[in-house]
Parts: sequence; structure tokens; C-alpha cells
Amino acid sequence: MKKLLVIIFVLPFVFTMCKNDDVPDAVKAKFKEMYPNVTDVKWEQEKDKTYEGKFKDDGKDWEISFKADGTWDETERNAEEAEIPAMAKEYWRVFYGELKADVKFEKNSDGEFYEFEAEKDTVCLAEAFFDLKGNIAKDEKNVCVKKFKELYVAATDVKWEKEEGQIEAEFKMNDVKASVKFDDKGNVLEVESEIKETDLPKAITDDIAKNFKGAKIKEAAKSEANGAVSYEAEIEQGGKVMELLYDSNGKLTKKKEKDKEDKEDKD
Repeated sequence: MKKLLVIIFVLPFVFTMCKNDDVPDAVKAKFKEMYPNVTDVKWEQEKDKTYEGKFKDDGKDWEISFKADGTWDETERNAEEAEIPAMAKEYWRVFYGELKADVKFEKNSDGEFYEFEAEKDTVCLAEAFFDLKGNIAKDEKNVCVKKFKELYVAATDVKWEKEEGQIEAEFKMNDVKASVKFDDKGNVLEVESEIKETDLPKAITDDIAKNFKGAKIKEAAKSEANGAVSYEAEIEQGGKVMELLYDSNGKLTKKKEKDKEDKEDKD
């Protein structure tokens, strides 16, 4: 009878279980400094020579990683659904809604973040980081976010929408409401910012006073698109709310009465 020769190929492990004695003293000392009350840690040495510890603290399961010299890299745990900021969830829905994300709470030298990541067969399909309020901090795959963060470093309360091939970010700059629209390549299409009624050109306020008698200006905005400036005034007259659009010369170009749904969305 012929003997069958069975050859087994063993793939190298990406990590090695470590006994406590095998962990560098610098790593153990730094961990003790950070978590003095934690005594039960399971250590692994990663393929990149970093050391990862798994432990429980405050009733939650954590993972922490260090370089061999004791330099702390990061600490993370699975995020609970209730703690994930609504703005972060909405951003992921807008851009990656078809991908299911694993969400982790992460701490590193840059601060505290929520990391959303979608993988398939160990390949990262999408990854985004958010601050604790849900503002996007990093998304390498999104060219619009990169451009936005270059243009509006101090922006807060950023909300993203995607419609008809355009991507819009609504945000605040120094407590002033604003928005910017991009195409899918990150090119700016339009910028709009809230202005005071007194900042509207006189030709516009004169037109409103003449042709919309008794109207009250509720909101005003200035827009720039393709090098052209335009203005928007939202007025209330006789219980009706209207949006008036003007060109840079103060000529009325469009008038639209807002229905109840429009008003609720605006609020």
C-alpha cells in the first residue's frame, strides 16, 4: 500500500501569547501607572513588535497597546450603542449607509474618538474617526471632508447631506450658520453664510419694503457660486413665510412660499 505524504503548511501567527515575565518592564511600568488598580492583564506580542494587553476596568473590556520601550499607543473598547453620537451615525449613513460598521471608543495621544470601520475579508472598506460630539475628525477616503477641513478648521456642529450628486455640509463658524456644497471630487460648488438683516444690500431691503408691505425679515444669507454673489431673505407676511432670492444687484430672481414641512426643516 502506498503511503500518502501529507504536508501541512502552518501560517505564521500575527501575535504571540506572552507570559507576564516576557513583557518588557517598561511596558508593565507604564500600564501600572495608567491603571494602578488593574492586576489581571492578558498580554500578546504583535507581529510589529508592539505589546497588546487585554483587561477589564469599570466593568468594560479594554485593549491597550505599547511599543517595547513603554510608549503608549492607544486604548480602545467596543462602543455601546447609546453612547455613539447621533452626528457620527448620520455621517456614516450618508456616506457609507450600505456598510455595517464596527464602532470602537478609542483613546490615544491625539485625544478621544469614536472609530467606525467596515471590513470584508480583513480588507478595510471604510474607516472614519469622530470626536466625542460626533464631528468628523478623519476620513481618508472622503475627498470632500479633506477639503472641508482645509477650508474650515474651526467649524463646529457639522452635518452632512448627499443629494443629486452634490455633497453639502451645514456647520457653524464663530456661532454663524453656514453651508458649503461640493461635487464628488471635492470641488466647491457653492458657499452660503448667514448674515444680519442690516448686511443685505439697500436695494433688497427697499424692494421688500415696497413690494412686500408689512413683511418682517426673519433670516438672511449670502451665497457665492461660480464667482457670482446672490442673497436670500426669508420673510413673514400675513402669516405666510416666503423665500426671496436676489442677485448681487438687488434684483428679485425667485420667490417661493414655504409650506409647513419646509418651515419645520428650517427650524
